[in-house]
Amino acid sequence: MRTRWLLLVGAAAPIFYALVVVVGGFAYPGYSHFGNTISDMMALAAPHRIPMAIGLALGCLLGPFLGAGLIARLGRFDRRFVLTGWMMILIGFVGASISFFPVDGLPGDRAPAEVIHLALTGLVFAFIAVAVGSFAFAARREAGFGRVARRSRLGARRRAAFEALASWSFVTLGIILASGLATSLAEAYDFEAVGLLERVFVGTYLVWLLVVAVALLRRPAARGGG
Repeated sequence: MRTRWLLLVGAAAPIFYALVVVVGGFAYPGYSHFGNTISDMMALAAPHRIPMAIGLALGCLLGPFLGAGLIARLGRFDRRFVLTGWMMILIGFVGASISFFPVDGLPGDRAPAEVIHLALTGLVFAFIAVAVGSFAFAARREAGFGRVARRSRLGARRRAAFEALASWSFVTLGIILASGLATSLAEAYDFEAVGLLERVFVGTYLVWLLVVAVALLRRPAARGGG
């Protein structure tokens, strides 16, 4: 039961974060989801900087619950599931800490806080790639690819679920890597669609989180587990 509550709270993370971004964009006069980044919502000159920073940080801090639930539910099967869970936990705490280092949005040399902001953002990107990639390979193994003996012990329904999760995770990883790198280049060269590219990256990860959370909630708990 404890694991189920962890997963339920974690499942709220992508929904809450997305709502904060959407509502925050509409509350910011002149803000464009196409051309502005999420960081712009909590920039020093943003009209609702503090509420947005708090909202985005809370959205990030719900993610570790999903990581803990994933470890509890699947950790005994493959150590890569444990790695995924810990990456989710780190993503949550590092992502929340970004709110303490706002960008200034001014031309010229970057302020120290903005440098830290960008460094933490890059770290989160790396953690996300590791989380999705490790989950993809772990799910692929549980589906029985390359392991005939293990495959024979899996029920058809469970094997199909892991196959679907593995395929979805590999597709997600490709989109995240492509859109994440594209966002970095867009920011470096002031490409006007940087907001759209960032939302493809962030949105893909949020949808992946929700899919994983729902899949784990649908999966029966092990005997004696949560």
